[in-house]
Amino acid sequence: VITYDCNKHPSSDEALLKYCSEKLMPALSERLEKKGGWKSFYYGNFNRDRTVWETYGHEPRYSTQYCALRQRIGILSESYSYASYKDRILASKDFVHSIIEYAAAHRAEIISLLQTVAEKQLKPDQEVTLRARVVPLPGRFTILGYAEKEENGKRVRTSDPREYAVTFVGGVEATLKVPRPAGYLVPRSQAKVLDNLRAHGIICHEFHEEGVYTLEVYQVKNVSISQGSYQKRKTVQADVTSRTEERRIARGDYILVPTAQPLGNLASFLLEPRAEDGLVYWGFFTEELQAERDYPVLRLLAGPK
Repeated sequence: VITYDCNKHPSSDEALLKYCSEKLMPALSERLEKKGGWKSFYYGNFNRDRTVWETYGHEPRYSTQYCALRQRIGILSESYSYASYKDRILASKDFVHSIIEYAAAHRAEIISLLQTVAEKQLKPDQEVTLRARVVPLPGRFTILGYAEKEENGKRVRTSDPREYAVTFVGGVEATLKVPRPAGYLVPRSQAKVLDNLRAHGIICHEFHEEGVYTLEVYQVKNVSISQGSYQKRKTVQADVTSRTEERRIARGDYILVPTAQPLGNLASFLLEPRAEDGLVYWGFFTEELQAERDYPVLRLLAGPK
């Protein structure tokens, strides 16, 4: 009756990912069944021949995975659309109660975990995942469903329950990672970008210390803008190369976005041009993205000299 999910984006801390998948979700499923006899499993959909159960997208446009980038626990709850309205309401209520009860019973454990994860975000030499893909998990899984039959050329479900042994495509693995720089220099003229970062709660500083800094600069090689729209927005893909150079930065031209902050991974993800759900993808830099021109946001590596 209930399908669920939790953090799985690779930019979430590994300890947080393991806690959600190995402790939290199994415990919630057990509590839910004890409360009302409700069966539950990770969210997904069958393929046509009922041999695969596949999850939804891993991108942070989905709120559960956005929580992962914020290093917080995110939980998805979906009630089965063919269940009765009454059962959907009661099962959802019991699921929420199960979450609250678990959190209360494991309060100190959860607080300690999140504090440890937040402290890691303040350390240098972190990596952020910009692109990923969903992958099968090892082993076979049992999904509850119904037998089907052909009727008027269509496959329709019967009232006969059935268990399906499936491959569960429910994991996520990174396909592109980059090391986080010390910070990002965002031109003061990029007001919409800076407003967006601040709306997320990302720390942005005035940058007043003029000097020569070691920077990594992206140069745009190719830009692809979608023909259609998604959520009424044209999406953008950018191919870039990078170079390292020393450059004098004048006082007041840039705003500094440090990565040694609780939302350091989120800041990097939003500002990196190749991130699959970053600000470039959602059209914030479209006018500046032209072949052989530099991407306006600079990666700050060291300085000043």
